[in-house]
Amino acid sequence: LSDLLGDDHDLAVLATVLESDGGLPVTLQRLIDQRRAELQRDAVSLGQRLYAERPTDFARRLRGVHRIWRSEAAARAGA
Repeated sequence: LSDLLGDDHDLAVLATVLESDGGLPVTLQRLIDQRRAELQRDAVSLGQRLYAERPTDFARRLRGVHRIWRSEAAARAGA
């Protein structure tokens, strides 16, 4: 997710810099806009999947995983 958002930001900055340095060709602006739209769509899709779980459910799941990890670590230490 951070890569998608970072690439989108980089393209936004690139477009701004090129525009301030004397203009941005229309074709390049279109390409940047298209790629940014793709990146944003992918970021939203991934973000929805990453954050679909309610925080309380996520915390409960992590506690369960942590309990299992501790139990397995204790078993290995005792073996």
